[in-house]
Amino acid sequence: MVLDTCVIVGAQSKAGQDVSDTVLKMLRTATLDFPAATDFSLHLHDTLVKLDSSERLERTLFSPSAMALGTACFPSSDKCCISLGKSKFSSVSIIGRIFNLPGAPTSLIESFEKRTNSTNSIENSSKLFLDALDGQYAFVLRRGDTFLLARDPIGVKPLYVAENDRLIAFSSRRRPLWEIGMIDCRILSQPILISGGKARRVNAGVTLQSHRAEEYSLVDSLIINLTNALEKMAASSDNKIAILFSGGLDSSVIAKLSANLGIRSTLYCAGTSSSRDITNARRMSSALDLPLIEKEITFDDVTGSLLPAVRLIESAEMIAISTSLPFYFALQQCASKGEKITLHGQGADELFCGYERYANTLTNSGYHVLCTEMLNDIVGLGATLPLYDQIGTLNRTQLFAPFADTSVVEFSLGIPIELKLSKEGSKISRKHILRKLASKIGVPVQLLPNQKVAAQFGSGVARIMDKASRKAGFTKSLAKQMGFPLAVQAYLREVTRPLGFPY
Repeated sequence: MVLDTCVIVGAQSKAGQDVSDTVLKMLRTATLDFPAATDFSLHLHDTLVKLDSSERLERTLFSPSAMALGTACFPSSDKCCISLGKSKFSSVSIIGRIFNLPGAPTSLIESFEKRTNSTNSIENSSKLFLDALDGQYAFVLRRGDTFLLARDPIGVKPLYVAENDRLIAFSSRRRPLWEIGMIDCRILSQPILISGGKARRVNAGVTLQSHRAEEYSLVDSLIINLTNALEKMAASSDNKIAILFSGGLDSSVIAKLSANLGIRSTLYCAGTSSSRDITNARRMSSALDLPLIEKEITFDDVTGSLLPAVRLIESAEMIAISTSLPFYFALQQCASKGEKITLHGQGADELFCGYERYANTLTNSGYHVLCTEMLNDIVGLGATLPLYDQIGTLNRTQLFAPFADTSVVEFSLGIPIELKLSKEGSKISRKHILRKLASKIGVPVQLLPNQKVAAQFGSGVARIMDKASRKAGFTKSLAKQMGFPLAVQAYLREVTRPLGFPY
């Protein structure tokens, strides 16, 4: 199921009080970020309301309701973004896709109902239901007076939750929660049930495996898992996808595997004219014989896009902004070509020990400490991946991450860490097994960059941001007075101040 839902909001009162005005306020706030959204749905008590303009949100009077679910959708949607079940008290709204549950969103409700019976508690039913799902998604399912909030186990798609003494509220964006005074909102790290004004966790997630096979056998199995992920993700787009491409190991593996499967792929890269990413992408795309569309990033592009990009990712942090901007520009190109499904390589560094700091940890502390660090980083993907998804939403393309596919993650977690960060004497090879895979599927590994460079540096965005901060008069001493170690951090905080973020 693939929908054009761009925002989900909702709330439940703790004391049976009306929350319809609160949810409407959240929905109105969401429309500021997605002005192209013109289809709105509200499920209030036993009534589903559909509206076709944000102006009607302002004019319509609604019956009081102690729980409410609201969505905003793009006009191309051919269905209401909230789907009712067999009962007028059950509904669902979803962002993303569930690969193994085809059909309308109502099949999600039907699947949940089948697992809910008198012999099973709703917590156990929810766990069984969620463990059976395969996809990259965030959804809110209502059954009677209960909400089930869930994201895929890795957390590719966004969903936030907040609570005060009056209500529990949720949203696929943070700004609607900030607008109703719920500043301390958090990413949904685990599925929860909201009922009777209380939230209960549901224990569902990835299954840890352990593999004792030989390296060549593990490479073959990893190829199978990644192949399955790509086939699922491309299935809904007539076998045509876009790939965000830097010419590095991760995106080259996705591109080559897709080509081997006969999936029609177009590569997209954004960077300054002399950036490493553009240079590497040209060289590798030519070797793979795949079309490449480039976006040359200029100084004016970066300074002119800071506010709209930050508004989307809802963060004024330097790392978040600098890593998101290359996505922002590349996805604009995807939008101009009408791409519906876009894949990226995020998650591979965490799964296969791609960061330089992993090598430092191994040298200084050994494999045991390295395992803990790697697992913490994989858990942390659930907070970082949603930032990119918001950019994809605005550009009307669905972002999926093959390396964050649940089966890929579960399998990769069981690969011995010595095959990810291989050490021979003083030489340490990062992403060792992924490089073996790349060679086996036909990636010309001799063309891969010798060193991994983060997106903000490979694209040249970081250099432009430094230049912009100096040009605006921000120095290290001024930054220190403002409480920041770097001039660019102070610059970004000052530039984004008009957005009114609550920090």
